[in-house]
Amino acid sequence: MNNINANKMKVQLLLILFVFATSISYAQNIGIGTITPDASAALEVKDSAKGFLPPRMTYAQRNAISNPAAGLMIYCTDCGNKGEWQGYNGSSWMSLTSTSGTDTSSNLLISEISTATFTDSIPNGTRVRNHYVELYNPTGSNINLSDYAIGYQAVDSGTLASWSFLDPANYLILSGNVVAKYCYIILSNGADKSKLPYNVIWGTASTLNANASIPLQLSGNSAIALLKKDAAGTHVLSGNSYKIIDVFGSPLVSRVNATYYGGVSSARNNINWTIARQNDTRNRTIKRKSSILTPTSTWDPEQWILSLDRVWDYTNIGQPTP
Repeated sequence: MNNINANKMKVQLLLILFVFATSISYAQNIGIGTITPDASAALEVKDSAKGFLPPRMTYAQRNAISNPAAGLMIYCTDCGNKGEWQGYNGSSWMSLTSTSGTDTSSNLLISEISTATFTDSIPNGTRVRNHYVELYNPTGSNINLSDYAIGYQAVDSGTLASWSFLDPANYLILSGNVVAKYCYIILSNGADKSKLPYNVIWGTASTLNANASIPLQLSGNSAIALLKKDAAGTHVLSGNSYKIIDVFGSPLVSRVNATYYGGVSSARNNINWTIARQNDTRNRTIKRKSSILTPTSTWDPEQWILSLDRVWDYTNIGQPTP
């Protein structure tokens, strides 16, 4: 009798498990912490005291993921400033979070820099520095540049310092408009103007012994800041308060002694930032990754792509970075 009851209980338990498994397999959505998940969600997690913790990994571990699926999400512990949520868009990883250094009031950002030193000869045989800073408007609306300025800070030494624009020669108040999805190019006065498109010229013509403190003498260690008018801003330019919304490099971040191709250290201007995990950033075109569409006031070297050494391709100037 006991054996019969035991067998009946086993059959009933198996039947219950079968029905439960069948109901799960045909469920349209699943709830954790709720028995009524939202109809639009395949999975809803509800909790008022705990959060959702995604897979956490380093930059190197993230890159070791084989064939990541579009939409894959992780938390990269050493990306960005202090770690960030990231998602794979089918071709590259991109940040899914805003940091304290991200400006959400405008999407104008620095999109391309050239540190080309004495690259080409203009008709009279003089070698020129084809230096420029490109700004990009990725929004769907025109942006009025009258609220913006570009600041320049030379940082040849390894000493850290705060951003400072006390010298009027080291900042440029912008004007005009940037059409939606278009670029604005600030060209060095020492560049070959017949070869590079530009919207405005800034700085003093370069010489063989160029003064790095002169704007747009870019050698891989010159910091560029994009500033916007803000009543609470800490930088006063031409009587108006500004805040930094985007940067290339930073005087607040340590540089490294660059070793150039062939293992030879440069005799001058050899203190560079590490960019894209390389410490050779002189004589390069440096482009913002196409996935970066918001300005960031803290220097993030992982947001940039380096060209090959001394390979000059001007076809992308004025065009959104592909």
